[in-house]
Amino acid sequence: MSMNKINGHMVNTKCKASYEYKNLCCKTGVEYDYFLKTNKKWFCHFDDDNYVNVPHLLTVLNRYNYDDYWYLGQTSMDTPTTIEKHNSLFTFRFGTGGAGICITRNLAVKMSPFVIGGRLMAVCEYLGSGDDVTLGFIIEILLHTKLTVMPEFHSHLENMGLLNPNTFKEQVSFSYELETKNVINVPGFSKDYDRTR
Repeated sequence: MSMNKINGHMVNTKCKASYEYKNLCCKTGVEYDYFLKTNKKWFCHFDDDNYVNVPHLLTVLNRYNYDDYWYLGQTSMDTPTTIEKHNSLFTFRFGTGGAGICITRNLAVKMSPFVIGGRLMAVCEYLGSGDDVTLGFIIEILLHTKLTVMPEFHSHLENMGLLNPNTFKEQVSFSYELETKNVINVPGFSKDYDRTR
């Protein structure tokens, strides 16, 4: 892909392309490191199969004080996740990358000892979990900051067909799972043109 098409926004993470948890953690760790080099107020991560309503995302983020410690997202399960390591039981909730997460800069800076410079991969290895689970562990267990569940963030694990089309402009993210035909019907988008509408 030419750099002209992406306007210089692509970063070569040098991570492997597979969806194994180690490689996902590698990519998210590089994203995080790049974020810390900026002066941006929010770190938002959405999986590559998300459609993001950026104008409404900005509206939603403006409801929260970026100087505080906010962890915004949507869970993928109704119950908290439990991980057992070295005779310790950790129970926490995490925002799934399948719906997207946003973290304030102050929280991202507080996370640095566990994430910066490839350290996220070490925590992923310790837990044997992907990037979104690991971030939830770091934020909720190690930093004692709870996930704020965002009803405007949507994962393919929920029934997208139940969303009222009149509310699409009020949603932040949509995900899909083509195998289960879990897609929303957006007027003006042909299924023949784009099966993932």
